[in-house]
Amino acid sequence: MQTHRYLYLIDLDGGNQSRSFRPVDLPCIDDAYVESLGKCATIEMPDGVLYIAGHSRCGPKMWLLASGSDENRPNAPWAAYRGFDEGKAAGLAWSWLVSRCIF
Repeated sequence: MQTHRYLYLIDLDGGNQSRSFRPVDLPCIDDAYVESLGKCATIEMPDGVLYIAGHSRCGPKMWLLASGSDENRPNAPWAAYRGFDEGKAAGLAWSWLVSRCIF
């Protein structure tokens, strides 16, 4: 089991980057459409989309999917989002990572 204390959070619309530490309360992701690729996933909801790379092996593929480029790819673990606010994106990413026992 990996013991990362935080993940990089990237706003694809605004270009902001921050570190997200695991919140105490995790939101439910039952209503989301989740497409999982091992330790990486795409989460789609009506208000946005979230790309999660929980491991470096699937990070390049997810970054290409999220950004359309291979440039400026962050080191895993990271989550990139469009449409969500930062708090919701972080909560959804952590919920998925914890549910998959990645963190």
